[in-house]
Amino acid sequence: MVQASVPENVASTAAAPQRRRIERLRRTGRRPAAAEPWARILFLPPRLLLGLFLVTLVLPLGFSVGGLQLTPYTSMLIIFVIPAFVYWLQHAPRVIVLDLCMLFYILWTGVAIYHNHGSSRLIFILNQTVTLFGAYMLGRVLVRDAASYRLMFTVLFWILVALLPFALVELLLSKSILAMVFGLPGASGGGLGGYRLGLRRVTSVFPHPILFGVFCSILVSNFFYVFYERTRTRLARTLLAVMMTFISLSTGPNLSQLGQLVLIAWERLFRIFVTKWAVLTVSVITLLAVLQLGYPGGLYAFLVENLAFNQTSGWGRLEILVYGSQSVARHPVFGIGLAPWNGPWWRTTSVDNFWMVTAIRYGLPALAFFWAGLAWHAVRIMSRGGLTEQQTSYRKGYIFAAAGTIVALAAVHVWASVAIFILFYIGAGAWFYEGAAAPEPVRRRPDRTTDRPTGRLPRGQPSPAPAAAATPPGRTGRIIPRRPTARQDLPR
Repeated sequence: MVQASVPENVASTAAAPQRRRIERLRRTGRRPAAAEPWARILFLPPRLLLGLFLVTLVLPLGFSVGGLQLTPYTSMLIIFVIPAFVYWLQHAPRVIVLDLCMLFYILWTGVAIYHNHGSSRLIFILNQTVTLFGAYMLGRVLVRDAASYRLMFTVLFWILVALLPFALVELLLSKSILAMVFGLPGASGGGLGGYRLGLRRVTSVFPHPILFGVFCSILVSNFFYVFYERTRTRLARTLLAVMMTFISLSTGPNLSQLGQLVLIAWERLFRIFVTKWAVLTVSVITLLAVLQLGYPGGLYAFLVENLAFNQTSGWGRLEILVYGSQSVARHPVFGIGLAPWNGPWWRTTSVDNFWMVTAIRYGLPALAFFWAGLAWHAVRIMSRGGLTEQQTSYRKGYIFAAAGTIVALAAVHVWASVAIFILFYIGAGAWFYEGAAAPEPVRRRPDRTTDRPTGRLPRGQPSPAPAAAATPPGRTGRIIPRRPTARQDLPR
């Protein structure tokens, strides 16, 4: 069999684009992406899957399949939980303590519900286990470096921009256009959260204003530190997140963003001081002790009387803390499951404290697993060294937002898509100590004034031999060696 030969000029022409691409990557400091067998999850690139998942969190749609109520984000989690786990095994098979703590927390919630309700809640247990574990797993898989972390908040910024006009209409005109479009409750009138400060509390696409506020509050410090290159951009996007958090008119989310703004101001004002965080810690502890000892009613009374939008609901959270602790003491291991808690008769069955809800429903082991994972996670992130300027800036935003959210969860309860987003956010922070060993390449266009070759060589390095030039017709091909004229040309 005769094999057709390819002309040399055709082969060189076909390889020219590849050579130009490699040369362009070399000039810009980037490396060619290696072909990975699991670079796509179910035929979707990870970056596209990340954007789609974040968008599904704000789609207030629901449908039933075989008696099981599903939403766009729960459907995505059910579909992608196994491929995401396999992707994780292919790329990062090393199990960390956070993985185990989150897995034990999720499994214990299922065990506690089964212990209290038996097989009657089996479908609910499976759905909750898959969605919670899938949210955490997608955070671990889809956010693996600084580029994907920035992409996450770029998508979230445009989500806030899209929700902004509808939120302002709901705040000022007391009509939720999104609720009318999607057939949600609270389309007009006082809405689900009522009025505060003469304004309607904005619910947007979430079931309650508290959820909208918690969702936006996580973005405050992240917007400030992720988009750190341009001052105007970082301030504009941070102001957007602050305003969207405020119009929820919820005390917990606004306390979270207030704490984040204090941390940002402290970090920017005293950024040249090494001991600024030790000084802040001592100052905060001293202030809290003074308020607890000197203010009538203690620290909690100060917060309720000065920072709460509604003092009645603020004092009600103290009742939840007292009666909830009694319920946990009676059922410390498996909790009470999904049954109504034994609270005061004058209060509703809702518990505005995520940590207390976890202990009441699932017992102290679930709460211990969650807190142990967060503590180990925080220590690993804050003790991570060798980060670039970009990664260090991102770490500040992540830590400040996480600290504010932990405080807010002591005053609010989260569920639905916001609970899923918090599990995703926790998993998305593991890259700071798992995938940030190598610095991110600087992507820039070559500057003709600085990247132009100057002909100078480092001191002590001999100049290379001159290449033979093409000999014009009619001249000899004799090459005359160049005599060294510069000092750096001489060998040392």
